[in-house]
Amino acid sequence: LDSVFIDAPLSAVGIEQVAALRTWLESDADDHHCKRMLRNEVGRSVLATSNLRRAVSTLFAALTPRLLRHNEKVHVLSCCQEISRQVDTVAITGAGQRAFPSCHDLAAAAEHCGGPALTSLYESRLTTAGNTGSKTSQLTGDQRMHQFCEWAFSRTEADVVILAGHSLWFKSFFNSYLDPKENPRNCKTAKMKTAGVVTFLLYTFTTDAGEVVYSIEPETVEEVFPPASQGGAFEETGKKKE
Repeated sequence: LDSVFIDAPLSAVGIEQVAALRTWLESDADDHHCKRMLRNEVGRSVLATSNLRRAVSTLFAALTPRLLRHNEKVHVLSCCQEISRQVDTVAITGAGQRAFPSCHDLAAAAEHCGGPALTSLYESRLTTAGNTGSKTSQLTGDQRMHQFCEWAFSRTEADVVILAGHSLWFKSFFNSYLDPKENPRNCKTAKMKTAGVVTFLLYTFTTDAGEVVYSIEPETVEEVFPPASQGGAFEETGKKKE
């Protein structure tokens, strides 16, 4: 079963953006700490992705060199599925099942991102305990984002979560966990670009009433790729392109 509508693959523009990210990651043009973290050269990080295939393909295509050097698993999380009612946000992969790449992504990876490894990574590197299938009306977007926070803070093997997700999900995440008065980098109103890299610190604390609360420190939100000199990782929606 494959589809270009349900659980849609990366677009042509998206493929170019993923290829640009991979080129940046493999280059020695700068020594940004986040680049070294993504390459698994510093720190302790864990890899995760939405259960939608375009997110999986983005992570695998961009981080192929890292994954070929290290025998890491990638956690598939239904709680990170895109927040939208559009048909392209419906997951094909069932609960507990391993995703497979779309034919479109395979062809694109062969041309732009060293393709043969993509199929092998899909077959061998996905762990599906967090894949509960496509989203349902039983859980709201807020509840799913809270589930992600719980999952992130349950990781004892890592200090950093590298998540491949979706623009509306991340916009909703910033709106939910940043102070209402804060909008660093316009992250609450702008759309994150495909293959954009944004970093931030997420904190947790327990209130006097026993409620577990999560919060993003606004000063830590940083657009890493594309850098500001290339337009940054966010783009305002509704802007007319010249």
